[in-house]
Amino acid sequence: MYDSVLPGDVVLVYFPTSDAQPQYGFVVRTGGDAIDVVVFPSSGPPVLRLSGVWHRDDPRCQDKTALVGRATFLPLMPLTQMRQIRQLLDDTQEQLRTLQQRIASLEKKLAQRESTGKQASHE
Repeated sequence: MYDSVLPGDVVLVYFPTSDAQPQYGFVVRTGGDAIDVVVFPSSGPPVLRLSGVWHRDDPRCQDKTALVGRATFLPLMPLTQMRQIRQLLDDTQEQLRTLQQRIASLEKKLAQRESTGKQASHE
C-alpha cells in the first residue's frame, strides 16, 4: 500500500478533525508504514508539512483512538501519470500547431487560385 506511493505523487489528505475539508497534497517522503506530505491549506499557514500520514486503507485506521491527531491520505494521481498526461498534452498542442499551419497554407493557396481564376475570367 505504501510502496505504490512515490515522492511527487498527488494525494488527498484528510485532517484529524472531522469537520476539516480534505486538501490536495504532494508526497515528499515515503516510508514502509507512512508518508510525509506538503499541503497548501485554504486557510491558516500557506504551507503545511505533515509527517507520519497513514493510508486510509491501512488496518491501523480501524482503531479510532490511534487516529486521534493523525492525518490520513488517499492516492490520487502518481507523478508518472501526470508526466504522461503532460507529454500527451504537449504532443497534442504540437499537432494542433502543425494543422493550423497547414490550414493557413491551404487557405493562402485557395485565395491565390481564386484571384488567378477571377483575373483569367476577366480577360
